Amino acid sequence: MKIPESKYTDLLGKPFKIGGRGRFCSCGRLYADREVPGCDLCSGKFVGAVCYDCYGLAMEVCQRNNILLPEHTSVCEPALMTEAIEQGKSDFTEVPGPTPFCLVVFRLAGPCTTHIGVILEDPRGFIHTLPGRTVTIERLRRWERKVDGYRYSRR
Repeated sequence: MKIPESKYTDLLGKPFKIGGRGRFCSCGRLYADREVPGCDLCSGKFVGAVCYDCYGLAMEVCQRNNILLPEHTSVCEPALMTEAIEQGKSDFTEVPGPTPFCLVVFRLAGPCTTHIGVILEDPRGFIHTLPGRTVTIERLRRWERKVDGYRYSRR
């Protein structure tokens, strides 16, 4: 599998953080826009590592490929996760299989979708991150039994 490293090398190894959408201000507020000079709440400066949760990473990868994803709140509680996923389904269209830059959704445990990644130019691979792990590119074949579908943003 050929990985277009130049496009994603800067993301590999970035840490996972619930709600991670890019950079943080010193007050803890998240910023996806790296061009903003500081926080409009406290006038602080960006600190710490750029970090992502799985959906925040999907937003970043898709944005680099001119695909905008709607913002969705990250939740960890199973009851809230199911509700958030159901509310967000209207923002996406299912597709029959892996195609470049579609989202791949997974059921890691239990009956609901709990994880997301982005299929890369070579549809045998996807980029994602998980709690306790950093951003990585993996072969889709290793995850096939956990795939719950493929989706494109309707935006």
